[in-house]
Amino acid sequence: MGAFLPPDVANMDESSLSLFGDQTKLSINDMNTVNEIERHISDKRFCTVILTLFAEDNTCVGSVVLFKGKGQVSDNEKMQYASNVKVFFTPKAFNNRSTIDKYVSWWYSKVNDGQPKLFITDSSSTHLNEETFRLMRKQRTVVAVIPKGCTMYIQSLDVHVFSTFKHHHYECAEEWIEKKTVVDRKSN
Repeated sequence: MGAFLPPDVANMDESSLSLFGDQTKLSINDMNTVNEIERHISDKRFCTVILTLFAEDNTCVGSVVLFKGKGQVSDNEKMQYASNVKVFFTPKAFNNRSTIDKYVSWWYSKVNDGQPKLFITDSSSTHLNEETFRLMRKQRTVVAVIPKGCTMYIQSLDVHVFSTFKHHHYECAEEWIEKKTVVDRKSN
C-alpha cells in the first residue's frame, strides 16, 4: 500500500435511500401505521447513508445518516437513534460542504491514533473542495479521489455494500408490508 498500512486506509461512500415505501409497491405510511418521528413524514422519507470502511478488515467507523431538517429534535427522538449511528441534518437530506466537514471531523475523532490516514472517496462535488482538503491535511489525512466514471468498477462500497444493502432493505420492506397487510385484513 506504499506509505500507508491497510489499517490506515479508509474507503468512504454515500448513498441515498428511500425509507417509507418509495422503493416498494405499496407505501408503508399509506397503511395508517404510526411513524415514530416528529414533524412531517416527508422530513424523514429519504436519507443519505455514509459508510467508511477500512481496507484491512472492512470494519466500519460507524454509520452516518443524513436526514432533512435543522437538527432540532427532542431527546425522545434522539433516544430512538442507534447508539453507533451518527445523525446529521441537512436542508435536503443530501451531503453538502458543511456536512462533509462535520463528517470528516467526526470521523477523524474516531480514528485518530497518531498514524497518517489515506481517505479514498469518489469525485462527488461535495468531497472536492479546498476547505475539506485543508481540514484533512491538518489531520494528517491524504485524500485519494476515484475518477468520475470509474466508481462502479472499483468503489467497493458502491459495488458491493450499498447495492446489497438496498436490495435487502427492499426485500425486508416488501415482507413487512405483506405481513402488515395480512394482519390488517384479518382484524377487519
